[in-house]
Amino acid sequence: MAAIRYGASGALARAADSVLAKIAATLPDEQERQLLNAIAQVFRPEPRYGPNLDLVPLRSACWQEQAVDIRYVDGDGATSERTILPLALFYTEACVTVLSWYCVRKDFRMFRTDRMVELRPNGASFRPRRVPLLRDYLARLKERRGAHSAG
Repeated sequence: MAAIRYGASGALARAADSVLAKIAATLPDEQERQLLNAIAQVFRPEPRYGPNLDLVPLRSACWQEQAVDIRYVDGDGATSERTILPLALFYTEACVTVLSWYCVRKDFRMFRTDRMVELRPNGASFRPRRVPLLRDYLARLKERRGAHSAG
């Protein structure tokens, strides 16, 4: 929870604080003190993620199953406009990544949010496709893992 508190935007950080407080309230006194002790907290001398876009609209678009238009800078520095169906956000050590269905390629793609220059939910709904798309993605991962372990 402490890592989320330091690495996330306002609403998500407040939610992490709320969850931590609820967990602490259920613990015996000694364990509560240990949980809330500064040693148990995550400290990062530098922010994990650099200045970036507000991810609240992207997170909301995932849950509301709304397409998003992004302006994206790839690894070579080329900028392009893309329409994606955001499925999930992943917080890693290096960056925040959005798993998406990329409408032009008609396939799954990962987009780093630190490379998004602009994002706009466009109001187009893809409900109820999010859960089936996520299932399809997980099935592909499992299939790939099976192929790698067999080879």
